[in-house]
Amino acid sequence: MALLDYHETYLRGMLGFIGLTDVTVVRAEGINLGEEAKAAAIAKAKSEIAVIAV
Repeated sequence: MALLDYHETYLRGMLGFIGLTDVTVVRAEGINLGEEAKAAAIAKAKSEIAVIAV
């Protein structure tokens, strides 16, 4: 599956091109698995963002 996930590599490359090299990616995986899984994935992503934003 890692071969199919080119978005992060592309985004890091483009951001690096303009000088942004300290990039943290937060994923919200499983949002298409129903409302309960979607809510859990978003809550987890938000908590990860809160930790990074401090």
